[in-house]
Amino acid sequence: MINLPVLLPLVPLLFVMVISAIAAAEDSENSRRSKNIQTSSEILFKTYRRGSYTKAINDAQDALSTPQESDEKHKRFAAEILAASLYKSKRYGEALPIYKSLTTEKIMHIFNLGNTHYKLGNYEEAAKNYREYLTKVKDPKAESNLRLALQKLQQKKEERSDEETDDEFSNDPKETLGKLFAEFQTAEQGARGKKINLQKW
Repeated sequence: MINLPVLLPLVPLLFVMVISAIAAAEDSENSRRSKNIQTSSEILFKTYRRGSYTKAINDAQDALSTPQESDEKHKRFAAEILAASLYKSKRYGEALPIYKSLTTEKIMHIFNLGNTHYKLGNYEEAAKNYREYLTKVKDPKAESNLRLALQKLQQKKEERSDEETDDEFSNDPKETLGKLFAEFQTAEQGARGKKINLQKW
């Protein structure tokens, strides 16, 4: 028979021992999970650094789509690797929305977003991102990229201006030259009071 008065003082001690054992098991599981996540992040980074971008894209997408209780830092890191791998694979259109979502995480992603816009030919957006980045960080690469984006933007404006001028004339070189010659002759002959018939031209 069990002597209750003797065991009663041991109940709190037994309770503490059980709670401690449960906490130790949870700590062990959390430590194991944390180690797995750290290892997973390291593998993902090494895959990217080796230049295996297709594998890095697939692994990062897997990490992001796994519903398990994955660490948020690992998921953000997987998104960063995914965006960088897509960019390196010249899949700029796919990298763009990921970089947009990451700009609140780290300032560097504003620069990356600018680079992605630049590669897509969105020079105005690229310049905007470089300017924003440069308000927070002094970076010669970003300054250089900003100058390039502004040059491309200027070239684009000049090309549009040239296209508008070209639209005033026919695409037929003979007709265009005829009009130009007629304008020239009219101006020249107008000064002398004569007009030349250019119908045969």
